[in-house]
Amino acid sequence: EAFELKQKSAAAAEIKAVLDSWVRYEASLREREQKALASYLMERVMAQLRDQKTQQEILIQSIEDVENIPRAAPDIFPRNISDFY
Repeated sequence: EAFELKQKSAAAAEIKAVLDSWVRYEASLREREQKALASYLMERVMAQLRDQKTQQEILIQSIEDVENIPRAAPDIFPRNISDFY
């Protein structure tokens, strides 16, 4: 009976070791896939940012956003520069 328990315990330990190894393998595989995806996305974004048309669109949108700041908070920003003095 002690021998059987010892065998069962050894088998359970071996199964646990195999499962733990498999979990580590899958985790490393997911990590590698995530790194590859992040790298791909960064390359795509950088390629788009190098595009002149995209740069122009970003510039135009940024200027519009800055121009809309006084409209968003009119009581903070005076309408005329002379109001600063």
